[in-house]
Amino acid sequence: MMQTDNNSRKANYDLLRIICTIAVIVLHVSATYKAAYTDDTDPYRYHIIATLIFNTLSRFAVPCFMMLSGALLLSNDKNREPAHFYKKSLMNLGIPTFIFSWLYFMCRIAKPVARIVLHKRGGEYSALLPSIRAFIVGAPYYHMWYLYTLMGVYLLIPLIFKIKDDMDEKSYTVCSWLYFLIAVVSGVTSSFELNWSISKVVCYIGFVLAGYQIKRITEKKNNVKGILCIILSFVLLLIVTYIQYGHTIKMIAEADEKYSIVGEFNPIVVFASLFMFAGFSLLHIETHKMERLAKDTFLIYLFHAGIWQTGAGWLFGFVNTKTDPLYTIPLGVIAVFFVSWALSRLYGKIWALINRNDRIYDKLCKFFGF
Repeated sequence: MMQTDNNSRKANYDLLRIICTIAVIVLHVSATYKAAYTDDTDPYRYHIIATLIFNTLSRFAVPCFMMLSGALLLSNDKNREPAHFYKKSLMNLGIPTFIFSWLYFMCRIAKPVARIVLHKRGGEYSALLPSIRAFIVGAPYYHMWYLYTLMGVYLLIPLIFKIKDDMDEKSYTVCSWLYFLIAVVSGVTSSFELNWSISKVVCYIGFVLAGYQIKRITEKKNNVKGILCIILSFVLLLIVTYIQYGHTIKMIAEADEKYSIVGEFNPIVVFASLFMFAGFSLLHIETHKMERLAKDTFLIYLFHAGIWQTGAGWLFGFVNTKTDPLYTIPLGVIAVFFVSWALSRLYGKIWALINRNDRIYDKLCKFFGF
């Protein structure tokens, strides 16, 4: 999802980035329905199968985002220089994460703060604690966890280059896949309180290493093999959908599962994600028409959760909560995507005015010693 240099950008990965962004939106929109099936008081209880198909088939998104980071960042020799890499990352990742973290945090505390100010109720201070805690652990809003984990990953990229430079290619390949296996086992058997903790970051590094290795072995493009890999990925995710259906009709919420059936480190989801990434890596696509949208996906991701949270009530009020999710989920996804895209373009223009001639960026780089 992170923006990369133009010279390392490829059309097949641009397409995957766009599809992963849409998949994340599908995941969060469908989650509104999915959560209802294990809550008797929730009004959105309708057509479980359509909801679970949407919700589960989109689970490749986060692992593929991480693999994209590995494929692109570890293939660019410029990123082995810490000063260069961190300076670039500050602009592309650090500043937007900081801005949106505070934006979402302020939105979350606005209502309790207004109650404190208007009604002078001291007891309302306790209502601020969940938002403060969420900010500290790296989740000022539910989708922001990914950015804090990604920042931890980016901090280690120059170190990965150093390790890579100290090993021959064959040994590095073997160690990468061995690390990936250990990371998956660790991820599926662990829980993490801090989204930026080293324990969580080192697990997701496994996907980063896998992305680079898959990119290396798929340099020879083959559209037929690529499409077959993508189909196989969806077949595996349909198996997960069936398992998830069994849990849901038994009223087992995702939060109540000992090991999340649809989590990024579930072995079936892992294999599905690997095949998905390999499939797109094998595709040969010659076009630059997706480049602009692919660059905007980072900001679309940042905006989409707030847009959906704001618009969900309006949407369901308009279409009725009993309308088939087979239609309302795509409707919600389309609306959220295009509104988020429009806001991302507006954000870009506002930021360009504020940061004219890179004045803010240069001051921050000087502050951090870059």
